[in-house]
Amino acid sequence: MAERTYVASYWFAGSRYCTKVVASSWAEAEAKLGAMALGQIDGEWVADIPAVPAGGLLARALCFVRNLFQ
Repeated sequence: MAERTYVASYWFAGSRYCTKVVASSWAEAEAKLGAMALGQIDGEWVADIPAVPAGGLLARALCFVRNLFQ
């Protein structure tokens, strides 16, 4: 079954926020959302890099440069 992108929302400090959940079904999306309560923050989202020919090289170069300054 192909993966689909679902939208989930939650309340925090009086404001509503949304996030995306990629899953193969509604039930899997609900299960993944429930598992997020046990998750951790791994870093900050920096950019979406489109998939283009030789895009892998571009992504690696951008990550390398970004990591030099952290």
